[in-house]
Amino acid sequence: MKSVWPKSLPQKCQTHKMRNILGKLPRGVQGEMKRQIHRVFRAETYEQGLARGRKLVADYRDRYPNAMACLAKSLEECITCLKLPESHRRRGARRRPRVSRTASSNSWSVNGFWR
Repeated sequence: MKSVWPKSLPQKCQTHKMRNILGKLPRGVQGEMKRQIHRVFRAETYEQGLARGRKLVADYRDRYPNAMACLAKSLEECITCLKLPESHRRRGARRRPRVSRTASSNSWSVNGFWR
């Protein structure tokens, strides 16, 4: 990719990275670790996210070496989006439109708009 677009910024999928990390942790700590990793991914700035991520890795490296190695391996690529202006960052998951049908009507509603 660098040969074709040398100025591009590599961005790893945070969802898949989160799944990989959580898969290397005991179930009892997955919830708390997920919250802490989200704090890294949702930082205000790249520098803040990098500092949070490195601290998280340092704090838990001895207790969960495989999970922290997974995070450390591509931490920078997971938070590349934080280098972009806030308006260019995507937040939240893409979801299918909510479709509902009322009992009194044959009309369908997509995200609250009637067809």
